[in-house]
Amino acid sequence: MVEVRDDGSVGLHGLTSTSTRVNGETVASRSLEIGDIVSLGDVLVRLQRDEPLASVPTCPDLAGSGSTHAALVRALERAARDHGSVELFGEPGSGRHQWTTALHRRRRRPGRLVVLHRGADRSARPDSERLDDAAGGTVLLRGLDGLPPPERARMLATISQRAATLDADLVVSSSRPSTHAPWTSATHRVDIPPLRDRREDIPAIAAHLVRRHLGRPVALRPASTLEIMRYEWPGNIAELEASIRRAAARDPGHGALRLPNPFETPWPIAAPQPSASAGVLQLGPTWFRPPGATVVELKRRRVICRVYGALYERRLTRPGEPVLLGELLAEGWPGERVLARSGANRVYVALTTLRKLGLRGAIIRTKRGYLLDPELEVGAEAAAA
Repeated sequence: MVEVRDDGSVGLHGLTSTSTRVNGETVASRSLEIGDIVSLGDVLVRLQRDEPLASVPTCPDLAGSGSTHAALVRALERAARDHGSVELFGEPGSGRHQWTTALHRRRRRPGRLVVLHRGADRSARPDSERLDDAAGGTVLLRGLDGLPPPERARMLATISQRAATLDADLVVSSSRPSTHAPWTSATHRVDIPPLRDRREDIPAIAAHLVRRHLGRPVALRPASTLEIMRYEWPGNIAELEASIRRAAARDPGHGALRLPNPFETPWPIAAPQPSASAGVLQLGPTWFRPPGATVVELKRRRVICRVYGALYERRLTRPGEPVLLGELLAEGWPGERVLARSGANRVYVALTTLRKLGLRGAIIRTKRGYLLDPELEVGAEAAAA
């Protein structure tokens, strides 16, 4: 029985079913605290204080169901009414890129969305060729957090002037608010909370990501849903997506999806930052950018993308530890049974392709397997940042 007391507190008592649990533990009675997750069979209920919502605004590019999600969609709607500049704050992986993509689509700009990461280039002169691609579109400027204040202000002024000349909207994304001109007068300022502060949105975000990676709606196992609701997610949506991508690669194609236990596969809290050198290798979950070259996107090459994804994930979580040949085979061709020699040949061809695409000096072969060089200086951008 659920009891709402006069002081507003909530308690459970007189419970006899072993399917009723609080934070994963079977209880007969208990006073609940804000944040507790109650399992009623396959149904999960999280106790939280929230403003009642008459309706939750919808946005196909942003997933969620609670008041925080509603506030982010309303901020998107306000910003979409004009072409004013936007200053966007949030932790790495919190969803800044998705929010900007949604804004670009809502504003119906005829040009492209172009992402500039300036942390890897200390020059105040922007990449003119890439900026020209954003004519009539949107420029998402990232990577200014590590620059000294004078350089950051000079970079902002230079790129904002160039964006205005190209009739391009400008969004500046950073992990903390800027107090340097000209962005104290930005038209819109939006703060995207970390995933741990919007747990009510996690099931909807997870469902959205599962559809993206499997191409169809698939339910999560109840145990997985409870785990992702309780976990702190230091890597935010980027970490959640990495977990779902691992599970999707091994999905047998039937039944509910089982995610890796996030408590057993911790995310690196301090994500690697882009190097100050212009000759840095940029890595992302499904792409990489060799020094001085354009981005190599792997999403359309599904097998190559899965093999690269295994190397990328190991580089982030356990740098220096190789991915075994069998692991690469299982990631690249999930569920297939092949002879050892045939499987080794498949992996070899995939790795040779990655080397030809620009990772020739980055992939190392050891006696145990393959890895991305842990000594190689890289810059990493979370895809969901």
